Amino acid sequence: MAESIITSVSGQTAFSRPHGDSSSDFLPAQVPLNVRGRRFVLDRETLNHLPDALLNTMFPGGLMPLARGYDSYAYGGYEEPELTWVDFDPDMLEYVLQAYGQALGIDLLAASQPAPDAWPNYSSDGRANIAGTPAQRPPRNNRATDPSDSLSSVGDESHVNTSSAATQSTSSSAVLNYMRFVSAQPARDDAVVYADRSPLVVLREELDYFVVPASGRTHGDISSVAGFSLDMAKTRCGELLAEDDSVFEPLERTMQRNLDKWRAKSAEGAADDAHALQSASIIEQQLIDMLCLAGFPRDARWGCRRVEPSKTSVSSLLTVPLDESADHARAVAAQKLLLFYKKPARKCWWEGEDVNAGDSDHKINLKLWCRRTWTLELVLV
Repeated sequence: MAESIITSVSGQTAFSRPHGDSSSDFLPAQVPLNVRGRRFVLDRETLNHLPDALLNTMFPGGLMPLARGYDSYAYGGYEEPELTWVDFDPDMLEYVLQAYGQALGIDLLAASQPAPDAWPNYSSDGRANIAGTPAQRPPRNNRATDPSDSLSSVGDESHVNTSSAATQSTSSSAVLNYMRFVSAQPARDDAVVYADRSPLVVLREELDYFVVPASGRTHGDISSVAGFSLDMAKTRCGELLAEDDSVFEPLERTMQRNLDKWRAKSAEGAADDAHALQSASIIEQQLIDMLCLAGFPRDARWGCRRVEPSKTSVSSLLTVPLDESADHARAVAAQKLLLFYKKPARKCWWEGEDVNAGDSDHKINLKLWCRRTWTLELVLV
């Protein structure tokens, strides 16, 4: 078991993100993307500053393939960038660009979508002939050339994994180790960390659900309602889950079930199991409190929540500006969240519930199992 924070996998050698020879240095200034049929043109800086959790999903092979076919030393000094297909929800990308634009004080979404006469004309080989380019965001005073530069003066974190892949946590003990790690950290100079950037807290949920008919049938009619198949049940459950857009209620339901089990175990005399359930509920409550102090409303709703096409999965995203008020409790929460800069952390849990996919007259009883994975990250815009 690794000793690094929020991890339940074997440790790996920590490599910091390179400053000069990274793949992003070889990207074209404007990168045209086809995001599930919707076109975006992102400038290199915006693309490089997207949350790592989103970049890992949008570009599972990394950013280097985007530079393929582009040569900055080509004859004439220009090489047409290639159209890149991205399997990602376009509404969610729009939501992120809007959040970034609000933090920067510009309309970044409009800048990523040029006028119709500026859209690239794509040939059969996927190359783009660009008639115009979208407006670039204005430079900011004293802006660091690389986001990692703003952390160059903050303590010694050589023992922390700084890779871009999100660390995983599926056990309460891992989260407890993280809380102990946070309490042992020295005081940080927020002015050095933030520089002139705007910190945003990014919370993403990946919900995979599994439908089990109460009848046990998986082919043909799965209930007394004629013509209602398992595929229809999966579609209906996806719609029900997408409508339930509360951020904290599912976790609070899990906490309540753990407390009920804790009371039952305590009554039975199973002290070890009862203590584990109680500790899990306390840690999850601390996570909710930390997010609320950082700026999340107690009744927060997902900013973007979509059912993934052809999958039994629901993806959600919420970005909140980090609350930097002078209140001591909020300042402590902000300091803790700084540890998630370039180091996304994950929390995963299961829950099961009985669902009626029909109506009051025609009930279709299903057992719905959900695996929720939260990814928490801090970005500096």
